[in-house]
Amino acid sequence: MRELAQRTNSSASTVNDLEKGRTQITMAWLERLAKAFDIPPEEIAGFSGHGSSFDDDVEAITDDAPEVFHIRAKENQTLYRVTSSALNQVGIFPNSIIVVDTSPQLRAKLQTGDMIVGDYAEGKMERKVMRQFIAPSLLITNSDAHNEPSINLRMQIVRINGVIVSAVSHYSHATKTSEMV
Repeated sequence: MRELAQRTNSSASTVNDLEKGRTQITMAWLERLAKAFDIPPEEIAGFSGHGSSFDDDVEAITDDAPEVFHIRAKENQTLYRVTSSALNQVGIFPNSIIVVDTSPQLRAKLQTGDMIVGDYAEGKMERKVMRQFIAPSLLITNSDAHNEPSINLRMQIVRINGVIVSAVSHYSHATKTSEMV
């Protein structure tokens, strides 16, 4: 315990409290432990593979990608591929293609139930998240398999990139070119 306390620049009693579960581990502590053991934070937290809470919920794609040739983003819209089940209970499933409106007016008028894509930073870690907005300041997952603690916009750093305006779960390469709403 003393050695770990030294490696993490803390006290042995703090390390003991973490070990006994009397103190909840934070991202900052997770990063300190990862540095002390020279391993990735997700390994310490027990996350591995796709879908861990350290993975992005979405990845940006271009509208000329082969699988989305029939989806055309309008001005102020960006296409993303969904990589997690963070919003599957509201009909947005992994591998869906979502259209995100990035216009500042829409972001400024968020309402309860709107679904957003944003950049979430905690400590040195940053990732793309897809969440549902609950007024006045919460972002939540809405999933039967991927629920995470809510993000409070007043206390945590999230840059909202845009509002999800459309999702295509099943696309066909035979579909005619059409514009999304």
